Amino acid sequence: MKAVSGSWVAVMILLFAAALAQGLGLVWVNIERVDLAYEIKKLQTQADNAQTLIAKLQVERDNLINPRRLDQLAKDYGLGPAKPGQIRRFTEDGKEVAAIALPGQNPADQQKARQESKEADRKKAEAKEIKKAEDKEMKKAEDKEKKKPRPLEQPAAAPAQ
Repeated sequence: MKAVSGSWVAVMILLFAAALAQGLGLVWVNIERVDLAYEIKKLQTQADNAQTLIAKLQVERDNLINPRRLDQLAKDYGLGPAKPGQIRRFTEDGKEVAAIALPGQNPADQQKARQESKEADRKKAEAKEIKKAEDKEMKKAEDKEKKKPRPLEQPAAAPAQ
């Protein structure tokens, strides 16, 4: 047998090392590909869930703003179209702007309605303050009653035998 020269051994080792490096590189690339595939699948699932949620929320929104439902709620709460004087306009600094008379509406009637609305608002505010004061007095009375010392109860007498 012929002796293998040192240069052939070095070339074979180098080729083996290159093949090993290439194999490890391919394995690493494949692992990265699988990891990315899992990440893409996860993100796709999240996107699908978000789309489903958007669809559900749109249906809920459509149900909430349904004119029939809003009409029924308005009836339940005793609401109706605004009467003259109930709509007020204000500037950005909080000053009331003179209202424009609606077609077929007397400006004097509009002013009267506005005054009546303001008076009603004032009466509501007064009633609220009175109720608040009454509740405060009631609470004071309850607290006073709780703090009041109670007489000790006498133990029941034993029945005579």
